[in-house]
This record gives sequence, structure tokens and C-alpha cells, in this order.
Amino acid sequence: MLLRLDKVSLAYGARALLDEASLQLEMGERVALIGRNGEGKSSLLRLLHAEIEPDRGTVWRSAGARVALLAQDIQASEPVTVRDWVARGVLPSSEGWASGHATAALLSRLQLDPEARLDQLSGGTRRRAVRQPRSLVHRPCRHSHPRARSRRAASL
Repeated sequence: MLLRLDKVSLAYGARALLDEASLQLEMGERVALIGRNGEGKSSLLRLLHAEIEPDRGTVWRSAGARVALLAQDIQASEPVTVRDWVARGVLPSSEGWASGHATAALLSRLQLDPEARLDQLSGGTRRRAVRQPRSLVHRPCRHSHPRARSRRAASL
């Protein structure tokens, strides 16, 4: 046996990723982890790699066993809420209510908890909170601005 998890539990905040999970890997076995973002795939690998410890249970590694891991974590671990982080990239702060509305709409569309702390999110959920919002916000292009439309109409 190379690796074993015995009744391992792991949670980020109130969200349980592993609940008394058990796993055993033998020499020559191949395993694929498939799941949605934020479901615990990276956290399981980090447990096996000994980067983090479980909340409960035991992780056992055979003497001489090597676990290789390609890190995917985004280095955004500020102790701010997801709402505050996303709001930084949505609209200039001078646009007040519009900024708040755009942030709320975006968080809803991405299914992100606005009150969750960025530094307590799983790798997949943190990726959604950090990378995507700035590219998903619709900002009108100059061609849709009323003055640009009137200039186009005048030139026809």
C-alpha cells in the first residue's frame, strides 16, 4: 500500500469537503479525480501531498512514497469577503449604486457566496472568484455611447 486515508474529514469554514472519507492506493494503481469546482479535488491532493492536515482522521504514506503535485492555487488569499474582492474589479467606486448592483448580479451569476472570505475558499471556488469577474462584466463599448451613435448618424 502506498497511501491511505482513514475516516478523513476536512472543511473550509462551514463547508465540508470530506466527511469521514477513506481511500487506499496500491502500487501501480491510477486514479482520476473528477468533479465540479470547489468540491475538494485539490484539497484531497494537498492532503496526500502533506501540504495540509485533515480536521479528523489519518493520512498514511508508505516510507519512500513520493507524491507529486502541480499547484493550481491562485495566490489571492487576502482576508476580505468575496463581495469586496469582486467589487474591486467591477466598476469604478465613483459609480456607487451601479457598482453594488453589478457586483451582486455577478456574484449571483457565478453562484458565489458574497460573505465568504477569500482566504477560506477552496482552490476551484477561489479561481472563480478571482479570475472570472473582471472578464464577465459588461461594459458598454464606445460605439454604444449616445454621443458616438449621434456622431455615426451625422456622418451617414
